[in-house]
Amino acid sequence: MTAKGQPEREAWARVYHEVDRRRAHLEMSWKEMERRGAPSANKLRAMRDGVPLEKDDKRHALCRVLRWEPGSVEEVLAGRVPRPKPPVAPGSDEEVLAAVRDLEDRLAVLEAQFEALERPGDR
Repeated sequence: MTAKGQPEREAWARVYHEVDRRRAHLEMSWKEMERRGAPSANKLRAMRDGVPLEKDDKRHALCRVLRWEPGSVEEVLAGRVPRPKPPVAPGSDEEVLAAVRDLEDRLAVLEAQFEALERPGDR
């Protein structure tokens, strides 16, 4: 392993630990995270061993599911702490907008999955 590689692996392991801590704080299972659009539990657990989460859309989805501000994964990689989104009052305009954004993000994930499906005529 190169000198640069080991710190990168350790940084990704820190991301995993922050994800696991936040998941527990939100009382969310790994399966629930995945159902809400986060990367698979296997991909997230691979970070524990230093495997990076390469795609920006996966990082964004992870932040959304954990209710972190966008860019929080990069914050942890840089040695800082993730930034949780501030809580919103139930029934407020902010809560409704957050729910709409969440649905838009989920729809985008489903559309991408649909586009990736193999169709009978594509063979």
